[in-house]
Amino acid sequence: MRYYCTFIILKKVKYHFLHYYSELHTICHSLITGCNTLITLNMNFIIDLFINSHVYMQIFIWSSFFSILFISNKWCLSVLFPNWWMKLSSNEQTDVPPCFVNCIHHVVVVPFGLYYIFTYATVGIYMPSEVLTLMIPGTIGYLVADTIFFAIPQAITTKSLDYMIHHIVGIYLSYIVMFATESSILIFVSSMFITEISTILLNISIIIKSTSYKNSPKIVNYFEYLFAFTFIVTRIFNLTYQTYICIPSTHSVGIGKYCLIPLLILQYFWLYKIILIAMKTPTNIENKQL
Repeated sequence: MRYYCTFIILKKVKYHFLHYYSELHTICHSLITGCNTLITLNMNFIIDLFINSHVYMQIFIWSSFFSILFISNKWCLSVLFPNWWMKLSSNEQTDVPPCFVNCIHHVVVVPFGLYYIFTYATVGIYMPSEVLTLMIPGTIGYLVADTIFFAIPQAITTKSLDYMIHHIVGIYLSYIVMFATESSILIFVSSMFITEISTILLNISIIIKSTSYKNSPKIVNYFEYLFAFTFIVTRIFNLTYQTYICIPSTHSVGIGKYCLIPLLILQYFWLYKIILIAMKTPTNIENKQL
């Protein structure tokens, strides 16, 4: 009798266990299916938001994204690297954080600029893809945010309008390129992407000089020399040639093509400033965000 009762109890336990296990399996399967559906919907939403949405919405989204980065970067750096942050001077706490935001944009656009230039050089036909349609609004969004958080304050404090002019012309150029049909002006924009190689190197040198490596002049000088070299190659030689080719062969954007001229003049103006600084301090080229 005792064994029979034990058998009945075990049988009931097995029944309830299988019953609840089945219900638990159904619940878990429903949750997993729901999560997969939610992720799929969110991914489709993100793709539609950043690629398939209207161009003005894309510009607004990217402007908001980079604005949040500019607003929060000081706080993020102070939390992530408190010891390093406390050692920075007040000027460094103002100048160094934007370098990180700049690099986020530049590290993305430079490879795409190189890719499109290489594609045109090998195939001979410049065919913009969805990636480029994402890069242009992203660049406009970055320039809008950088104008608000850097160019305007810089113009107020230093009375220098060069960055304001650069950003306004850059926003206009990026906008009209979306309606251009000639490959020449599209190549010019890709060349503008490539010029950010020099800016990345300059930002790295500024960041290094805010760390303990500032006492190692060879490291700082190495990046500053690379900056000067890439500036001359990508911004002076390359953009001069691209401007010479682009203006006569571009007709779909009307007089908008002539905005390339002030951009090129700015490059020579910055080169003049670099030479002046190099003559005063040959091993310390320091010029914010070119």
